[in-house]
Order: sequence, then structure tokens, then C-alpha cells
Amino acid sequence: MLHHTISISHPRSKSRLTHSQRLQPNPYLSCSEKPVKVQEQHSISGELYCVGKESTFEFLEDVLNKEVAQLFPSKYIHIGGDEARYDNRKRCVHCQKRKTDLGLQDEAELQIYFNRRVQENGEKIR
Repeated sequence: MLHHTISISHPRSKSRLTHSQRLQPNPYLSCSEKPVKVQEQHSISGELYCVGKESTFEFLEDVLNKEVAQLFPSKYIHIGGDEARYDNRKRCVHCQKRKTDLGLQDEAELQIYFNRRVQENGEKIR
């Protein structure tokens, strides 16, 4: 499933998957598209979902609608985004194209776009 850029957690849930655990089986969703090594200790990962690919949003919509909403029927789902390193997004042609197309100034604004888009999808399933 999906810790730093997207942190799927329910208010009553104690378990959270790290971002690298979510990307490891789905490297095509990251900017690098390379296999992701699962982190063994807490740190802020540079491996983020690629904001430039529609397949990222399709995957997250599917996970949120078909899995998370069913497992955690709550009014709130924390999606994170406050602890992200944007190094890979600065080098990613897909993210840079999305940033240019949207007229965004930097990768922090790209993260805001990502969070809003995921949030809008979450509002549809409520």
C-alpha cells in the first residue's frame, strides 16, 4: 500500500507503512522507476510518488476507494506530505512537466497539488 509523502493511517490504527514499503512492490509509481530498498530505520525518504504520472493518481484512487475506505471507515485519513525530500522530483521529467504545465514555482507547490488532488479523491468516497 502506501510514510512520508502519503501516510495512510487511521486515528485508531497503530500501524503505518513507510513510503519505501509502499513503493517497493510498485517502482513504476516513483520518479526513478527503479526498485526501492525498504528502509530499516526511520528517515525521510527521497523516494516519492511521481506527481507527473496519471498512473500514480489512478493507483492511489484505487487504493483509497477499494481498500483504505473499506478497512478504515473514518471521516479522516491522514495522507501526510509534510516530511518530503524533493530531490528526485527535481530530476524527474514527468514531475517537471506537470510543474510547468500547472505554472507552479517549485516542488513544494507540486507537493501541495499532489495533496489536494489526493484529498479531492478522498472527498468523493465519503
